[in-house]
Amino acid sequence: MKLHRFIPFTWGSALIGLMLFSFIAYHGSPSVHASEAITIIDGWWRSITVPRERAHVICSGPGCLRYLTYLQSQDRIVAVDDMEKKRERFRERPYALANPQFKEYPLFGEFRGHDNPELIAMLEPQPEVIFKAHGKMGHDPDELQDKTGIPSSCL
Repeated sequence: MKLHRFIPFTWGSALIGLMLFSFIAYHGSPSVHASEAITIIDGWWRSITVPRERAHVICSGPGCLRYLTYLQSQDRIVAVDDMEKKRERFRERPYALANPQFKEYPLFGEFRGHDNPELIAMLEPQPEVIFKAHGKMGHDPDELQDKTGIPSSCL
């Protein structure tokens, strides 16, 4: 008899999914004015202001790009970390197999949240929001926001 292994439900993954879904659902509204912005409270209880329109984003840290892809918002991504481009060991992730274009995107840092503020500053188009899956991996979200001038939301 073969036992199946189940992925346990965690509140952290539920919160990340809910925050990304809320952001994408709210920003996808056709009645939105381009000049407006909204203030959100992120996973670290920080208040950040983000554009109300459909924003360009980067996703930093484990699972962040996956969640955005599952919400069918991969068209908002402007850059990826090196896990999507260089690390062949991880190439068989379902969301990455369904989106081979990720390998062609510009690089903004290393996987597990080790973002490079200089690479982020050179991106064109500039991301309007940086989603970080884990605030304790790589750059601190406040430090990254200070160095890039881009709102950094810790999920």
